[in-house]
Amino acid sequence: MNRDPPVHWKTWRMHHAYLGILMMIYGFTGIADTDTCGVAWVVIGIGAYTLIDDIIEHTITGSTPLRILYDKIIYPLLRRFKNEK
Repeated sequence: MNRDPPVHWKTWRMHHAYLGILMMIYGFTGIADTDTCGVAWVVIGIGAYTLIDDIIEHTITGSTPLRILYDKIIYPLLRRFKNEK
């Protein structure tokens, strides 16, 4: 299996680690409420997965599930949308 090298970390750029941290903080605010406790754990889980994906992308390999999703699906859609305007 061919894997990409780790992506170089540049602190002041957009990273999905920052989004993951914010999602986990937001999830922890809803744990105490019985109405939102289940959703809060889901948000915390998604945030933790996002954070871990970014850590792996910048330390072990650039071929992570979220990177592949972005490169194969999201970026081509964004590029096509930009060209249509």
